[in-house]
Amino acid sequence: MSGIPHHPDTLQPLVEDRVEVAYDDRRIRFTLAYYQVNELRGVTSVSLEELRALA
Repeated sequence: MSGIPHHPDTLQPLVEDRVEVAYDDRRIRFTLAYYQVNELRGVTSVSLEELRALA
């Protein structure tokens, strides 16, 4: 996710600009989200035409 992490005690921003924070990062609980970053790994893209041909 991309956003601005805040200090858990003071709730003050830790940075001035957005940073990417992983879901397993402990800072995520105190991050004001700007947008979510999605990344697919180990997949193969196919077109609808290819899927229809397999049906």
